[in-house]
Amino acid sequence: MKRGLKVLPVLFFSTLIFASEGGHSPILLIGHIFDFIVFAYVLYVLLKKPIVEAMKTQRNALIKKLEEAEVKEKESEAKLKEIEERMANLKNEVEAILKKTDEIANKEKEKILAKAKEEAEKIKKLAEIEIQNKINSAKSELKKYMLELASKNAEEIIKTSITEKDIDATIENYFKELEG
Repeated sequence: MKRGLKVLPVLFFSTLIFASEGGHSPILLIGHIFDFIVFAYVLYVLLKKPIVEAMKTQRNALIKKLEEAEVKEKESEAKLKEIEERMANLKNEVEAILKKTDEIANKEKEKILAKAKEEAEKIKKLAEIEIQNKINSAKSELKKYMLELASKNAEEIIKTSITEKDIDATIENYFKELEG
């Protein structure tokens, strides 16, 4: 690097010398080519190490990023595998929950049916009791009606078959019994 710094002033002075001459001479062209070669060499010497270092640094950074990406990819794959396992377990859990729900629903259905059957039996018994009460009431009314009808018929029969003599005799017997 120190050597490149020593050559640098020579390079610039030679460019000034050749630039001061006018025209397009072959010497001037050779001077320019020489200046360019020297300049390129100085740049090469001066910039080689920093460029190489920068490229190494960039290469190392890229390698590090690739390694990090691989680690993240493995972590992502592990997480994906874990999620897939959880999804499989969730499927089993959902099936178990559905099965349990069906069992509970069937038990509840059986309870409801049993309760409905019990209520139907109660209603049936109440209906039978009510029917029996209606039958008894109807029988009672029928007996009452029959008694009234029998009484009217008996009264009619008595009115038509009993004469005044029979009534007088019955009244006399009644008084005798009262006196007696």
